[in-house]
Amino acid sequence: MHRQEDEHESFVAFLDQRLKTALTFEEYPLADRILAAQILASKGLLRTVTPVELNLPADVFNFDAAKKLRENPEMIMALKTESAKEAHISLSELADLDPFHVRSQDIIATAGELLSPESSVSESGPVASEKIKEVFGGFLKQSYKDLWSGTPEQVAKAGEKPEIRKPEDAIWSNTVHKEPAKFGEFTMNPDTAGINWEQIPPEKIKVINPLEINPALAGKKRWEVIKYITQEWPGRHRYLFPGIEYWKYVFEHPDQAPTEMRVTSTWNYFIGSIFRGTDGDWNVPNALWNGASFVRLGDWLSDDWSAFERVVLLEK
Repeated sequence: MHRQEDEHESFVAFLDQRLKTALTFEEYPLADRILAAQILASKGLLRTVTPVELNLPADVFNFDAAKKLRENPEMIMALKTESAKEAHISLSELADLDPFHVRSQDIIATAGELLSPESSVSESGPVASEKIKEVFGGFLKQSYKDLWSGTPEQVAKAGEKPEIRKPEDAIWSNTVHKEPAKFGEFTMNPDTAGINWEQIPPEKIKVINPLEINPALAGKKRWEVIKYITQEWPGRHRYLFPGIEYWKYVFEHPDQAPTEMRVTSTWNYFIGSIFRGTDGDWNVPNALWNGASFVRLGDWLSDDWSAFERVVLLEK
C-alpha cells in the first residue's frame, strides 16, 4: 500500500477522507448515513473529521464508544503522526496492523466491537466470545450450581450463548416467548461491559422507581416497563444501563453497592442484560437485599411489575 508522498497525508486522515466521500453522498438517506458514521466511529475511524464536514448532526458522535476515542486531541495527533511514517506496507504487515490497539485490550473492554447495529434478542445469533463466556457465563454457571439447584446438565448449558446487544436496540415484546431449547442465552450491554466498577464513584449509581417517573406503568409487564426506561423515557439519555457485569460486581463487593440498593425487600434490576432460564423464559438479573446481604435472583420479564422493584442505572 502506497501513500501519496506529495500530499504528506497520514494514512488515518487519508482513510477518513475516503469514508467522508461516501458519508456525504446525500442520495443515501440521512438515517443510514448517521448509522454508518456511528458504526465507523465506534471502530476508531472518523477521528480526523467533524460532523460538520460530514454534513451530519452535531451530536452524531455523542455516544460513549466514540467520545472516548475522540476526546483526546493529543492522542489523535499522535495517531496521525505515526500513520504518516509508513510509505509502504506489505500484505503480511498489513495483516498484523492494529492501529487502534484493539488486540492489546481486554476483550470485555472492547465488547462493543462485536455489536451488530440491527441485533435483537430474537433476530441475532449469539456472539461467540470465549472471554465473555468464561467470565460472565461462568458467573451464571456458578449461580445455577451453588444457588439455584441446577442439575449438572443445566450448569453445563448455562451461560454458553452470549450476545452483545444494547437494551436500546432490543425488541422487548419478543422477550415473552418461552423457548426451552435456547436455555444458555444471555445478553451483554457493550456500553457497560468493560467498565472498571472500582473506579466508578458510588454517587454515579442511581436506583430509580419507574412508577414514580411514570405512574401509568403500574400494572404493566416487566418487559414493558424496561422497554419504557431504555427506549421511551425522556431522561434515558443521561444514563447507561448496567447488566450482568455490575450484577456480578455487587455480589463480589456488596459494601460498594449504593445505600439505595441496600433497602430490605427491594428488588434491584440490572436491565443491561437478560438471560434465559431453564424453562426458556427470559429473566432480568435481580439483587435482593435481605437485611444483611444480597440474594441473587433472575425474574421473568413476562410477569407484572411490582411497587418494590427498582432499576439500577449509571449516570454518564
